[in-house]
Amino acid sequence: MDVYFQVLYKKYEGNPSLLLSKVQDTEAQCEFMRQREHLERTVASLKRQVLKGSLSQRGEHDKMMEVMPQVLITKQASFT
Repeated sequence: MDVYFQVLYKKYEGNPSLLLSKVQDTEAQCEFMRQREHLERTVASLKRQVLKGSLSQRGEHDKMMEVMPQVLITKQASFT
């Protein structure tokens, strides 16, 4: 039975290419997490920009709604 365990150990732990594969897997996971964090920050930034833009557009819309009746009244007065 000990021979069986030695063979398994050499097959999976004693193999240098397997060790290299583990290192590459770890590096790939780190890179994936780095990219994920970057994308999450980018999405959050874009959400803030959209929200800020919609709020400023709302202010412009409200201002136009205040001015438009005055413009219409002025134009109607000039036609009569």
